[in-house]
Amino acid sequence: ITDYFSIDGYKKILEYRKNGRLQNFDLILPNIEFRVNIITSKDNRLNLHIIFSDSVDINDIEDFLNRVKLILSEPGSGTFQGVGCTRWGLIKVGRAYANDKTLPEEEALKIGFKQAVVDIDQLLEILERTPDLKGKYLIMFGEDTHGGLSEIPYDQSGHIRTESYRKCHIIESSNTNTINFWIGKSEDTSIEELEGRFGGFKPCIRGSDAHSFDNLCKPTNGFTWIKADPTFEGLKQI
Repeated sequence: ITDYFSIDGYKKILEYRKNGRLQNFDLILPNIEFRVNIITSKDNRLNLHIIFSDSVDINDIEDFLNRVKLILSEPGSGTFQGVGCTRWGLIKVGRAYANDKTLPEEEALKIGFKQAVVDIDQLLEILERTPDLKGKYLIMFGEDTHGGLSEIPYDQSGHIRTESYRKCHIIESSNTNTINFWIGKSEDTSIEELEGRFGGFKPCIRGSDAHSFDNLCKPTNGFTWIKADPTFEGLKQI
């Protein structure tokens, strides 16, 4: 269950399950999508996903989010100092962007979701030094998607792409050429380069990216089948 900067959707789903609904799903995991402070060649912001184990306590995830700072460069007024990655923090970002401290909360929240950014180095540093999260998350970057790594040109920011690849566990892609590259079956690179430069092989998966109930479980470009028990440990096997 994917949301920008929050696990609110995941919390709603858990409440539904507690009340007897959605029992036909064996496993539901929280996935937080972050817009980070790296601008791509198409003037988008790079997106990063963190998929957490269902064994992680919600309070631990929210504590982690509270320590991650939302930032925003305000036109003509310097740099926004940063607030915790919370609902109230997003509201403050929205009001700062609109330059209106009286903007209604819901309106400010919508702006905040669209304009908030996190510093990727700070995000990953906090993630790595939080003991309760160790071994209980997977980092995923999109490759052939809007705001994906493929939008960063190698001739300008190759080191950014390389470092991002090294830090991630999963590539979000259903492109055959991308898949072959990351499993060492491409003529463009060797297995030695994959291991030495990018930290090894990377599994490619694809989500449905459903933005409406009608599109749930109906991905436009095929399913990703994973042969494993429907557990977080099963997902880690990939």
